[in-house]
Amino acid sequence: MRLVRLAQVLVGWIRGGLSMAVVVAEYIFSGISGSTVADVSAIGSTMIPPMLKAGYSKEQAVAVVSAASAMGILVPPCILMIVIASVANVSVAALFAAGFLPAVVIALAIMIYIWLDARRSGIEARAHVTWAAIRHAFLDAIIPLGLPAIIFGGILGGAVTPTEAAVLAVVYAFIVGLFVYREIKWRDLPGLLIQSAVVTAAVCFLLGTAAVVAWVLAIQQVPQLLLNAMLTVPGGNVVFLVLTSVLFILLGAVLEGLPAVVILLPTFMPVVTRLGIDLVHYSTVVVAATGIGLFLPPSAWASS
Repeated sequence: MRLVRLAQVLVGWIRGGLSMAVVVAEYIFSGISGSTVADVSAIGSTMIPPMLKAGYSKEQAVAVVSAASAMGILVPPCILMIVIASVANVSVAALFAAGFLPAVVIALAIMIYIWLDARRSGIEARAHVTWAAIRHAFLDAIIPLGLPAIIFGGILGGAVTPTEAAVLAVVYAFIVGLFVYREIKWRDLPGLLIQSAVVTAAVCFLLGTAAVVAWVLAIQQVPQLLLNAMLTVPGGNVVFLVLTSVLFILLGAVLEGLPAVVILLPTFMPVVTRLGIDLVHYSTVVVAATGIGLFLPPSAWASS
C-alpha cells in the first residue's frame, strides 16, 4: 500500500494517471517480489477497486494490471531470470542488470498507450499533488524501498549471491513487518512457512519434470535438428531471435513461463552459441517474450 501511494502521487495527476500508477507501482514492487503471480495479486487487489470507482471498466482495469505485470517480469529480481541463469550458465547479476532498460522502455510504451486511451475514453486528469504530499508519500515508503536496495545493491555489487540476498530480504521484511509496522503477527508465521514450502515444492517439481523432458529432447537430437533448420533460414541471428520470441510468446500463453523456458531453453542454447548470439541478450529477449505470452489469453491472471 505504501509503494502504491508513492506511485499514485508521482503520476496520478496525469490524464490516465491512475492506470500509470499501476505501471509505476508494478515496476517498484516487482523489484521486491520477483514473482509475477505475487505482483498481480498485490497490485490487482490494491489498484483495481479505485480504478473502477474512477470510471474504468473491469476489462480495462484487468488489462492494465496484466500488461504492467508482463512488463514487471523484466525488473530484477526475477525468478525466471535466476532459472535461466542456471540453465544457460549465465551470470545472474548480468541478467538482472540487463533487465532494467527493456523494462523502462516497455513501461513507457504502456503509459503512452494509457494516456491515449484515457484521452479517447474521456477520463479526466486528477488534481495536481503538492510537494508536501510527494514528500510524505516518499517518507512513508522509504522503509519498503529498502528491500530492493538490499537485493540490487548486494547482487549487483557482488557482495552476496541471489540466495543470500533473498535471505537478507526475508529477514528485513520479517523485522519490519513484525516489529516496525506490526502488520505480521506471530500466529501468522506457521501459515507463511507452510505456504512458502508448498510453493517451493511446486517449483522443484516443475524443474525436475522439465529436466526430464529436456533430456529426452537431447537424446532425440532435437537441438541438432533445430540448428540445421535455423541455418537454412535466411536472415541469420535476427530471424532466429524473432522466431524464438514468437515461440515463447505462444507457449507462454498456454503454459506457465517457467516450465516452457526450462523445457525449451536447453534445446535452443547450442543454436544460440553456434550463431554467436550473446547469451545475456538472448536470455533477456526470452524473459520479455515469456512475459508477453503470460499476458495473452488464455490468461490465468485475468481470470483471477
